[in-house]
Amino acid sequence: MNKDNQEIEIKIKLDDPEALYERALSFGGEELKEKEGLEHDVMYDDGKGFFDAFKVLRLRTAPFGNLLTYKEKNQGSDQDHFLVRTEIETYVTDAKAMDEIIQKLEFVPYRIKEKYVRKIRLQEMILEFHKLPFIGEFIEIEGDKADVEKMVNKLNLDINSGINRDYTSLFHEYCDDHNLPRITPQTFEAESTIAKNK
Repeated sequence: MNKDNQEIEIKIKLDDPEALYERALSFGGEELKEKEGLEHDVMYDDGKGFFDAFKVLRLRTAPFGNLLTYKEKNQGSDQDHFLVRTEIETYVTDAKAMDEIIQKLEFVPYRIKEKYVRKIRLQEMILEFHKLPFIGEFIEIEGDKADVEKMVNKLNLDINSGINRDYTSLFHEYCDDHNLPRITPQTFEAESTIAKNK
């Protein structure tokens, strides 16, 4: 995150995440086991077009801490295969109390998303390995654009495979392609239930 609260990241879908994870370790990467685990996100809407305006108010609970985050996609901000957004976030001690505050402000839970996260520190950068219900596994690398490009090359990834869309839009595309309602919770439990009922 830079001083202007700009999130610059590249997201690449992985066919073999384990091989890439081991490659990152072989370059001297350090596993951040204390930052590994299931993240549970609740995203809120005010019923007045907030979410549809590419804005996100998100409360995340995870074993390693809870985060309240605001994101906003700036017009014309996407750069090639990078996703660029304004991001402001802070740690929250009591997630339940924060949820009550948000709802008192007339925002209501709108979308639920889970992902399992593993992280590696390599050359002062954090590589995040994400496993998401329905849509698969990805790596996210965030930082200065030039540094991210160098890391992508180091890991022998194709920068042209970078996805400048968020997980919500990818999931909505999946729902449309598989005749699922877009309001389907993007959780591992929902994925398992739907698979059993096919």
